[in-house]
Amino acid sequence: MAIIRRGHKLYLYRRVPTRFSGVDPRTFVYLALGTEDSAEAKEKEPKVWREIVAGWEAKLAGRDPDAEARFEAARELAAARGYRYRYVEDLAEGPVGEMLDRIRRLDIEGRLGGRDGDKPGGDPETSAAILGTVPSPRLTLNRAFEVFLDLTKDRVAKKSPAQLKHWTQVRRKAVANLVAVVGDKAIEDVDREDALAFRAWLRERLAEGVSANTVNKDLYHLSGIWRTVEDMKRLGIDGKLWTGLRFDEEKTSRPTWSATQVGALLAPRALGGLNEAARDVLLLMVNTGARPSELCNLLPEEIVLDAEVPFLNIGGAKARRLKTDHSARPIPLVGVSLDAAKRNPGGFARYLDRSTGWSNLVNKFLRDNKLAPTEAHTAYGLRHAFEDRLLAVEAPDRIASDLMGHTTKRPRYGAGAELAHLLEWVARIAVHSDVM
Repeated sequence: MAIIRRGHKLYLYRRVPTRFSGVDPRTFVYLALGTEDSAEAKEKEPKVWREIVAGWEAKLAGRDPDAEARFEAARELAAARGYRYRYVEDLAEGPVGEMLDRIRRLDIEGRLGGRDGDKPGGDPETSAAILGTVPSPRLTLNRAFEVFLDLTKDRVAKKSPAQLKHWTQVRRKAVANLVAVVGDKAIEDVDREDALAFRAWLRERLAEGVSANTVNKDLYHLSGIWRTVEDMKRLGIDGKLWTGLRFDEEKTSRPTWSATQVGALLAPRALGGLNEAARDVLLLMVNTGARPSELCNLLPEEIVLDAEVPFLNIGGAKARRLKTDHSARPIPLVGVSLDAAKRNPGGFARYLDRSTGWSNLVNKFLRDNKLAPTEAHTAYGLRHAFEDRLLAVEAPDRIASDLMGHTTKRPRYGAGAELAHLLEWVARIAVHSDVM
């Protein structure tokens, strides 16, 4: 029986599972449910029992020799008792009333030890959790990175395997570079001097010809790791350690393609040397302005050809994370882009999760065949050319932003323009050409 009545009061009465005998010497749990109503007691009993079991589990973990497990158990045990885990030093420096309240609670419950009828030593796990005497674990930089990966699983849940691999690699590289400079020391011991030493090492890489954008990525990723670990683990590390260390970057943009240059690119047989999939991704970009990563990773359900207005439903499959929330959008298909979509209704398996490979191949082809106006021109410039053509016909800002997947400086209201309305503007700038 889980609930019994004594007089007018109702109590939870259950046997302590053998597994927890080492952290609770009682044979049975006997706890008032704070009600005289049977229905209310029956409703409360499962929650109360779960809290009791959670406390036992935390106490078991608190005896784990691993410092991380002990610390996490102390936080959970404090929470199960209705307290936020705070280090004893913080409690001592805070209001006297909070420290006394915690001590009084432990003393009343007989968990401090030394009271008649209590087991010798009281309840050390609960006392340490409530009074904040469990030290925070000391994580080496490499171990801290593994913890960071565990803490950010929700952030990367929608990334494709290739996206996740890249996301992890660039951050792992930043940590490896830091370890190469300061050693695999505890993350709590990394101070401003270490950060400045790392910046000096990055400056040497700048002198070797590495771009400021590249070295700044290490600082950016380390800053993110620090903030995440501190926010979620509360180890007392400086979450702002990496601020103010970035190098100035030269602001450059990919040159766009003029309408004449796009026409030359799409002249008959100009793209004949490209494989069909690579060529059709390029043609899709011409009249959609979509990013290469969006086009290479199109899934069949995102290529809608049987609608009154054929369109790409970028982000419609929700199978991978887009660059921004605003990137999800419909783009009507016309001209050479519609023809390319019809030839590839199932998407581009050859370049799925390989948009970088597509870009490298196509850009090399454009340079080798002198199809790019200058060495600085890349296939990505066709996206900018699409936007430039919209501006040339004075498309409203909202229309251009919706088609490009950009955010706007003003608040966005409504779902955006209808496909038929978007089609009106895309049709005005569409390129039609026989490129076969």
